[in-house]
Amino acid sequence: MCPKYLRKGSKQTTPKRVTIAVADCGLGITQHIGQAYPDVLNDTPQALSLAMRPGITGARKSMYGSSDNAGAGLFITRAIAKATGGYFVLLSGNAAFRLKRCKHPGELRVFWDPFDEPKHELFTGETPWQGTVAGVEVVTDQVGDFDEFFKWIRQQLPAKKH
Repeated sequence: MCPKYLRKGSKQTTPKRVTIAVADCGLGITQHIGQAYPDVLNDTPQALSLAMRPGITGARKSMYGSSDNAGAGLFITRAIAKATGGYFVLLSGNAAFRLKRCKHPGELRVFWDPFDEPKHELFTGETPWQGTVAGVEVVTDQVGDFDEFFKWIRQQLPAKKH
């Protein structure tokens, strides 16, 4: 079933894409998430997996953040990429996660655990990146109704436990 937000009947052969990447040379995801989840301090792939799950945050109360952070940013960014047929990449330390393009965005489900995504790849290397790199490609002409698009993304988030 095709989600309501998708544009129907587009005859365009070359999709319109927006690609955004952000990089920093900070602590990196493993050290940042590891402050709240010490089990991942020696497991960069697992730290990346946690960081992309909704509700997981390493933020602590400081002038730059709050422990009340929703922890949904990377999950939502991954959902936006998948829903439009784009890609998503997250690199930190010695590991990199890539969600490849979805050729049939009408048949979507965003997995809570990014390693459950059928179109994911995980790379590990010997030369670590000190910090984090996140990149997303959004195929903009896939979205015909942005209200429905973000409603669909909210539906992908698990119910909040009280």
